[in-house]
Amino acid sequence: MKLSKQIIGYMQTHKTCEACGQWVYPRLQPHHIQSRGAGGNDSPMNLLRLCLACHYAYHKRGALKFIEQYPHLKDKIMKARPLLRAIEMYGGKKK
Repeated sequence: MKLSKQIIGYMQTHKTCEACGQWVYPRLQPHHIQSRGAGGNDSPMNLLRLCLACHYAYHKRGALKFIEQYPHLKDKIMKARPLLRAIEMYGGKKK
């Protein structure tokens, strides 16, 4: 994946994993909360800096399970993915 200037700047300014707090710069991985294919962009509000383990966990377990483990990221993830807010509000499960 080619990294935009926005992503590079975001990753360089923040050197710890946003989920677990582990300091692993420069091996942090950018994660788009709303994928670019689904209309997401490279703005800081749509990015998470994740270590390899947390990035894998996000993709393996899904956003809602990830939020359960790291509730301090809930607001940021829910703002970038409004559909998740609706799913959580009505108790449905994302397929």
